Amino acid sequence: MRGMNAVAVAGVLAAGFLACGPAAAKEITSIATFTGQAQLDDVSGYLGPKGTSYVTPFTLQFVVQEDLAGAVTQHLANMDIYSGFEPASPMLGYLGVLGQQVRFGNNFAATLDQSTVFKKEFADGTGELNYFVRSFFANDDLEINVELTMDVYSLTNFGVTGHDWRTPFSYAFQDGDSATGAGSFLVRYADAPTNAQFGQNFRFSLRAETLSVEAVDDGVAPAPEPAAWALMLVGFGVVGAGLRRRRELAAV
Repeated sequence: MRGMNAVAVAGVLAAGFLACGPAAAKEITSIATFTGQAQLDDVSGYLGPKGTSYVTPFTLQFVVQEDLAGAVTQHLANMDIYSGFEPASPMLGYLGVLGQQVRFGNNFAATLDQSTVFKKEFADGTGELNYFVRSFFANDDLEINVELTMDVYSLTNFGVTGHDWRTPFSYAFQDGDSATGAGSFLVRYADAPTNAQFGQNFRFSLRAETLSVEAVDDGVAPAPEPAAWALMLVGFGVVGAGLRRRRELAAV
């Protein structure tokens, strides 16, 4: 029984520490946030009445994990490139529109997730950014096809010198720049008994007005989440109770 209690305690403690996450290799996470206007066609009524078209403000955020293990990473003289497939897909996209936030990349189990991002500085002082995220899955009962791209060109290389993401900057797009994006979100499934079709389907185009980039150093192991702390404290409490019980038995 005592051996079983030790195993249980070890399991609780291990779960708590795993929830905290292991000390990761030193990586940089860059976060690019675009704001602007979106043209959105809501085919299925996911965001409002079915078939409605909107012109509405948007916020689009890309979270890029640079130098992610298993991803293709290239640091060239004038360009940085990151690309890969799940589980080494280095980027997620979050589109905020009409009071909703829609996630692109790693949306569902069993999807094929792919992402590519590059930032290039040209010899004439201009610069380009490109982000691409896609999730795909299909069988007889379920279809998932989620795609998002943002292609940006700046006459002034976004007002910065260099081509990596590690220097935070903010930029308002100017005449002569190009900052457009597009995407689609399709999740369709069938009810087996009736073969009725359900799901969400909308398409959109984007025109960005501002861009801000920040970099977060992931070189330090993350602090535990509140739930992880709670789990660890339960584990420590079990250990303490076990030690007190052993001392009481020894005293008898």
